[in-house]
Amino acid sequence: MTKLGLKRIASPKTWNIKKKEFKFSLKPFPGSFSYDLGLPLGILLRDYVGCANNMREAKYIVNHHDILINKKKKTDIHHIAGLMDVVEIPSLNQFFRILINKKGKLYLVKLSKEDAEQTLTKIKNIQLLKKGKIQLNLDGGKNLLIQKEKFKPGDSLMLDLSKNKIKEHFKFEKGSFILLIGGKHVGDTGNITEIDHKKIIFKTEEGKILETLKKYAYVLGNQKSTIKLE
Repeated sequence: MTKLGLKRIASPKTWNIKKKEFKFSLKPFPGSFSYDLGLPLGILLRDYVGCANNMREAKYIVNHHDILINKKKKTDIHHIAGLMDVVEIPSLNQFFRILINKKGKLYLVKLSKEDAEQTLTKIKNIQLLKKGKIQLNLDGGKNLLIQKEKFKPGDSLMLDLSKNKIKEHFKFEKGSFILLIGGKHVGDTGNITEIDHKKIIFKTEEGKILETLKKYAYVLGNQKSTIKLE
């Protein structure tokens, strides 16, 4: 039987919660995101949005109001919302995207209703299916069937959430604007200057030249970010 509790002291460092205020926190159901890159809805509603004072209220909100993650209704406070996911609370007319900052903490960026119609996602790998079909496997457990193989792992896609269609394609290449989602430079943003096998060199917005692993880079746009970062 799966335990639904998680000791706060053992909760991921990326969660921006007080570790010693209570003994237990909320354990997410296993899903398409690792615990350190996602938040259970109960934590998100209580500790981040502030529309619930406790988990009982958070559970009531989830059960009696539409809580959407990437346009899909969720009905359990243990469901995990991950990095880049768009969370909507229509009854409060509030829309958010989950990002990570330079302290390595997940945070919410308020969005307009128009911005909440699209999200950014990263291509993890590409799979060839029967009859020549091509499937893009994306972060967050999403996937798309495409006709032409013009994409590569590491590229990012801007998706129309209502139509589940690609709006824009951002290549992982020199000049691309990236956000680091892990490593000692987590939360830094800048443009790629060199790509060398498993590592990249990039120039931050402050002008620093840094090196990191390719796996930590998340492309946000061609030359600049296409999403709000604050």
